[in-house]
Amino acid sequence: MLAMIALFTAATIGSALADESVPAKERPLSTDSDKTVSPTGGDKNLRTYLQKALMIPEASRIQMGPRKRTSIDGLFLREVKLTNDQGHELLPSIFTDSSESQMLFAQGSFLTLDLHKSNSQQSDESQKTVALESAVLEHLKKVGMVPDSAEIQIGKRQNTAIRGLDFRKVLLSVNEGQTLSASLFTDDAENHLLLVAGPVEAFDLTKDPWQKVNLDAIHLEDRPVLGLPAAPVTIVEFADFQCPFCARAFGILEAMIRNKLEAQARLVYKSYTLHSHPWSSRAALAAECARLQNPEAFWGFARDFYISQDSISEDNLDAHISSTATQLGLDVSVLKTCMSGKMANDRVRQDQQDGDSLDITTTPTFYINGIQLIGMPDEKAFAWMIAQEASESEQKSRAAGR
Repeated sequence: MLAMIALFTAATIGSALADESVPAKERPLSTDSDKTVSPTGGDKNLRTYLQKALMIPEASRIQMGPRKRTSIDGLFLREVKLTNDQGHELLPSIFTDSSESQMLFAQGSFLTLDLHKSNSQQSDESQKTVALESAVLEHLKKVGMVPDSAEIQIGKRQNTAIRGLDFRKVLLSVNEGQTLSASLFTDDAENHLLLVAGPVEAFDLTKDPWQKVNLDAIHLEDRPVLGLPAAPVTIVEFADFQCPFCARAFGILEAMIRNKLEAQARLVYKSYTLHSHPWSSRAALAAECARLQNPEAFWGFARDFYISQDSISEDNLDAHISSTATQLGLDVSVLKTCMSGKMANDRVRQDQQDGDSLDITTTPTFYINGIQLIGMPDEKAFAWMIAQEASESEQKSRAAGR
């Protein structure tokens, strides 16, 4: 659910702005600006959803314009401004149904097209697609958005969660073989079209964006743990010692838990080796064997592997392991025996299988009380999420005690 987090956290709004956003005044818009309407659910619900889905701690950094009708019946538009701590802005557009229960979040520019001749007059679906391609391409050329040599390919019609709104993928071939992708949304008759450049994410606003994954089948006992056992928030991290993003996350997260959030959160580490990282699995084995001698030594190994990523190779890994074990006061011979034994290997292998069962493809991947978070947001956003979960856990505990 939070896979889009890497683009929209307060830390990255600035970079996303440079690549994706278009000022609102430059967006072609065929809505009637006077036809603003009040949503059924109110601004507060939508702002709260965006705050959680985009990991923005302060609701005041989300500004939403009035809701406007579009030329597609039942589809409404809001223009939004997101601001980070440095003052950088992202200007997405939000399209919703009449009840604001379903949302399309568009980062790029868009334009609306009204076709004079109903595409539904064509009986064959392939003929409809050809006619639609011709009409869209003709309009784009007419307004000067693509050169005369451009070609277009529009995919099959698909339903969306918004009633009466269909979706088609679009590929535009422009100068020098350059291909651009876009999303085309239409009414049932394909008379009224919405063409969106850049990524579009669909959200069900009736569901909490922080959906929780059931981790009952995941092995969390007898694993490396940082923080107090009674902490109300459990963070399960699947990480790879050779992953640079994991190294950044570890530096932030270790400091947060040791210095600020020890009473609120505990971290359970699970090894998950990506296929492109040749020495990570053996490094995980060494760290596990270090833990079996001294639980705190695991974190010393983790810190050293992350710091030394650029200098470690398959050829010098074992020497590096022996050196680190000596510095941490471990018995090197016992460590090596452990690494060739069954127990530690089985545990590392089990972590990998647990990650596979959760369909993990990216590291680091976190589960905060079961909420999946792919990648590490900035410290402020992460601390806010932990605080929200800690507060919810405490409220449930008090309610259960009544």
